[in-house]
Amino acid sequence: MTLEPNDVRNARVFSATDLPRGRRVLRVAPTTGEAPAFEPGQYTILGLPDPEREGGVVDSRRQLVRRTYSMSSSAHERSHLELYFVAVEGGRLTPRLRELVEGDPLYMDPRPRGALTLTPVSADSDVVLVATGTAIAPFVSMVRTYRGTGRWRRLAVIHGVRYADELAFGDELARAARDDPTLTYLPVCSRDAGDGASAARRGYVQDRLDADELAAEAGIRLYPGNAHVYLAGNPAMIDDVQRRLAERGFQPDSLRETGTLHTERYW
Repeated sequence: MTLEPNDVRNARVFSATDLPRGRRVLRVAPTTGEAPAFEPGQYTILGLPDPEREGGVVDSRRQLVRRTYSMSSSAHERSHLELYFVAVEGGRLTPRLRELVEGDPLYMDPRPRGALTLTPVSADSDVVLVATGTAIAPFVSMVRTYRGTGRWRRLAVIHGVRYADELAFGDELARAARDDPTLTYLPVCSRDAGDGASAARRGYVQDRLDADELAAEAGIRLYPGNAHVYLAGNPAMIDDVQRRLAERGFQPDSLRETGTLHTERYW
């Protein structure tokens, strides 16, 4: 597809992988130059022309339907950005993103955004990353970028989904955990944990945050002087975990002060 010179669609589909239950890993590359540099945990904005708008040149971002998506790719990968999402029934963008094929044009924000990064974490700290659903993406980026670099003392990745086939990146994270003694992967499924091949437990991410159990499984002492906790995904999960960890002395980030509890709300 040939675009007019002033068309704001500045990127193209590099490749895509379709996954069960409407999920997709989409890799997007700028039409010129390298992908934007970013810190693991940040997000970008993707956009497609508003389908309710009449045809013509898309020469303004106001003519786009835009949404935010966290990068799952390593920060060292500069040929493209990788994003992970689920097609929302009735949504204005995700069903269309799921239909794009290699080479299709779209808009990608040239400037990464967001502050859910490991900047506040010292190398001698333990880190617990807790995600539900597609919100695992920024934590996959952290693992891909920092694993083996001494960026943390110990790291636990807790991923909660409904069904085992929704554990995107599960095999990769499990392999990483086998190869790296500082890394522990703890998947959990609320409805069906599958046949056991994924090593997922039945339940919710909150079940994986028992202090004694986390110490036994991951070697992490879950108290504020030792660990930082990152939460991303379902707001109900975030609210519940925040309440539980506040009782243990964890402080959320605020405008005035960086705490030991960091969150990203996806809706």
